[in-house]
Amino acid sequence: MPLPRSCLYDCVVLHDRKTPRRHRFAYRLFVFSLDLDEIPGLAGRLALFSHNSFNLFAFHDKDYLGDAASAKAKVISLAATKGYSGIERVTLVTHVRTAGHLFNPVSFYFCENSAGEQVCALAEVTNTFHERKLFWLSPPPGDAPYRDRQAKHFYISPFIALDAELDFYLPVPGDTLNLHVNDREPASGKLFFHSSLRGKRIPLTNRSLLWAALRFPFVTLGIVAGIHWQALRLWWKKTPWIPKSARPELQRDLFSRPPAG
Repeated sequence: MPLPRSCLYDCVVLHDRKTPRRHRFAYRLFVFSLDLDEIPGLAGRLALFSHNSFNLFAFHDKDYLGDAASAKAKVISLAATKGYSGIERVTLVTHVRTAGHLFNPVSFYFCENSAGEQVCALAEVTNTFHERKLFWLSPPPGDAPYRDRQAKHFYISPFIALDAELDFYLPVPGDTLNLHVNDREPASGKLFFHSSLRGKRIPLTNRSLLWAALRFPFVTLGIVAGIHWQALRLWWKKTPWIPKSARPELQRDLFSRPPAG
C-alpha cells in the first residue's frame, strides 16, 4: 500500500516589511498538507481528525471555495473555467477547523494530472472581513517553482495599497515547504514586503496531531490574535493606514463570502 501523501508541516512564518516603516516578525505554527482524495480515509484512521463533522481537527468542504460540495470537485470545476483541464490529484496546504474555529489567511492548492505533472496552482486568500479572492498560477516548466506576479486589487492589509502586485514563488511541497508571497510596487516592481512559510514534513498520525494540539493550541485563534497585534504595532509606528472604504474601485473580482456555520 502506498504511503499517504497527506502530512503536517512544522513551520516558521516570516513577515518582513521594508517600507514605509521597517517591521519584521516570525513565529512558529503548523499547517496541514492534504491530498483531497485521502481525506475520508484520514478521518477513518485518525482519532483527532474528522471530515465534515466536529473534532479537535476537522476538514469541512464548505470551508473551501464557497459551498458544501466536494472541495476537489470545486477545484476541478473552477480550474476548467480558467482553461486548466486533466486534474487528477489536488494537494491543499491549509489550516482546518481547530476545536470548531477556522481562519485561513491563504490556502494553496497544487493540481496535477494522472502523470504527476503540475496543471495549475491556486491561492485562495481570505481577509479579516471574510472576503475571498482566487489567484491562479499556470504550471512552471519542468520541476521549477510556480512563479507569477499579479495585481492584488484586494483589501488584505490596511497598511498595503490595493494596487500593489503580489509576487508568488511556490515550489511544490515535498519533504520541505517553502512558499513565498511578496508585495511589490506596481510601477517600479520594487519589493517592499516579504512573507514566507517554511517548514519540514511530519507524518500525519495520531501522535503528530496530539503534538500539534499541545504545541500550538487553538492555532487559528492565535493567527487572528497575531494579525491584530501586529496591526496595532504598525499603527503605533505611525504606518499609513488605508481604510476599507477607500478606493472601492480597486477591490475587484472577490470570490465569495464564506457560508455561515
